[in-house]
Amino acid sequence: MSTFKPKFLKPDTDDAISDNVGGDQQSSAFVFNANHNLGLVEQVAHERNMLTDMVLGLLKKILRKRSGLKLIISSATIDAGFFSEFFSWPGSGEVSVKLSIEGRMHAVSNFYITEPCADYVKETVETIWKLHQKEPPGDILAFLTGQEEVLEALDLLREYIASSEKENLKVLPMYGSMSSTDQLAVFFTPPKGIRKVVLATNIAETSITIPGIVYVIDCGYVKVKWYNPNTCSDSLVVVPVCRASAIQRAGRAGRMRPGKVYRLYTKSDFDGLAPRQPPEMRRSEMSGAVLQLKALGIKNILRFDFPSPPPAQNLLSALEGLFALDAIDEQGNLTKPVGYLLAELPFSAMLSKMLYVSGQMGCSEEIITIIAMLQVQSIDVETLCKCITAGFFTQVAYLHHSGVYRQISSGTELAIHPNSTLYTLPQAQYVVYGELLQTTKLFMNHITVIKREWLTELAPHYYQQTTVRD
Repeated sequence: MSTFKPKFLKPDTDDAISDNVGGDQQSSAFVFNANHNLGLVEQVAHERNMLTDMVLGLLKKILRKRSGLKLIISSATIDAGFFSEFFSWPGSGEVSVKLSIEGRMHAVSNFYITEPCADYVKETVETIWKLHQKEPPGDILAFLTGQEEVLEALDLLREYIASSEKENLKVLPMYGSMSSTDQLAVFFTPPKGIRKVVLATNIAETSITIPGIVYVIDCGYVKVKWYNPNTCSDSLVVVPVCRASAIQRAGRAGRMRPGKVYRLYTKSDFDGLAPRQPPEMRRSEMSGAVLQLKALGIKNILRFDFPSPPPAQNLLSALEGLFALDAIDEQGNLTKPVGYLLAELPFSAMLSKMLYVSGQMGCSEEIITIIAMLQVQSIDVETLCKCITAGFFTQVAYLHHSGVYRQISSGTELAIHPNSTLYTLPQAQYVVYGELLQTTKLFMNHITVIKREWLTELAPHYYQQTTVRD
C-alpha cells in the first residue's frame, strides 16, 4: 500500500463538501497544488442520500482530472466493492485500496419469531411487556416505522402500565418531528428501579447512541419516501428493512454491555432481505439536484456519472418543471437571474421561485415568513396568494362537479389532508398545494385557495384559457 503526505486532511460531511465544491467546476475551497497531494474524507457514505451521491459523482470527475488527488471514503457499513468499482475507469489502473477496521462491540444475541406476525405494532408492545417481566434490568429500544405507530404503541403500553400493580416502566417516544427538547428526554438515565423504553423510528438507527440500551426490538420495516413522476408526488411507503439496517439496529444493543435483539420476523425472512435500501437518488424528485449540478457547470445532466443513476423519468420531470419555472432555457442552461437564484437558495425550486416573485411584488418579508412556517395552511391576503401561485402554478387542483378535487394537469383525484384548516370549510373551486402525500388517499398538504384567473395571468406560458377547467 502506497503512502502519501497530504497538504492537509479535511474530515467532512456531504453538506460541507457540497458547499466547498460549489465555487467552480473542480473546487474553490480545496486548493489543488501540483506539488502536493491532497486528502479528502467523505463520511457516512453508507447513507447514500441525494447530496452524498452528488458529491461522489463530482469527486470522481475531479479525480479523473487530478490523478495526484487522494480520496478517502469512510463509513460504518460501506459497500467497499461498489465504491471501488465506481472509482475505477478504463486505463486508471489500481486506484483503490480497501482498509477495514473492526469496531469493538459487546456480544449481541439474535432472536427471531417462528411464524410471521399479523400486527407488528401489537407484537412490539407484547414483546416489550414480556421482556420487562422476565429479563434483568436494562433499557429497551423498539424500532417502528413512523410517528403514528410510535404513538399507537405508546398508548397500548400505557394501558399495560395502568393495569399493572407496579409503575416501574418509563416509556418515551422518539421521531423526527418532535422538538429537540422532547427528543433529549431519551438520553437521561431513569430513576433507580425504573426501566426505560424508547419507541423510535429509524432516527435512532445510526446517528445517535442512547445510553443504557440492552434490548432491541426490530419490527422489520421502515418507511421511505418514493417519488412518482406521473403525479409529481411523494409517497411514504412501508417496506422491509434492508440487511444493513437490520444489523445497524441490532448494534444499538451492544454498545454498553452484552445485549439481545428480538427481530419480529423469521430467520428465513432475514436471510432474504435486500443488502441495502435503494439510494435516495433513485427514488426522489430531482429538481434541486439538477439546479445544483447546473450551477457547478455540469451542462449535460444525462451524462453525469452518478453512483446510482436516477430513473430517466424523474430527470425528465425535473427538467420539465424547471423549464416551466423559467429556471432553465430551451438548451437546458440556467437562466439569469431566475435559474442562478433558484440554484443558490436552500429551498425547493417552487419555494425559491415564489420568493423571487415576491421581490417584484413587494412582499418578500411575508413570503419569507411563510417559507419558514410551513405549518401555515391558508393565507387570505391576495398579493401573498398570488406569489404562492407564481411559484406553485404546476401544483393546482380544481373542484370537480362530482365533489372531489382533481389535479388540473392530469385529472388525478386528490383530497385535502385532515390536518388542513381547509378540511372542515366549504370547498374552494381552485387550490394550490405544497406537496402531495400518499397514505390511504393522495392528500394535499400546505394548501392555499386561489382564483382561476390567476393561472393564466401569472403563468400564460403554461396555461391557456381552454386548459383551465370549470
